[in-house]
Amino acid sequence: MSLATHTRRRVALVTGGTGGIGRETCRQLAQAGLRVVAADLPGDAARQQEFAQAMQGLDVSFVAMDV
Repeated sequence: MSLATHTRRRVALVTGGTGGIGRETCRQLAQAGLRVVAADLPGDAARQQEFAQAMQGLDVSFVAMDV
């Protein structure tokens, strides 16, 4: 079975979500049909804006937190 078969209505929490590996993980999970929450330390506004632009059109949200 494909990943999409098992992921309906699921939410993935990706820690370190705005970094390189985290960003790609968010993208792949969202493209597979998951709702994604990217959690990362509060950073500068430019980095968060860049992340938002990279995730445009995908079901990905950002939450600033220290996990």
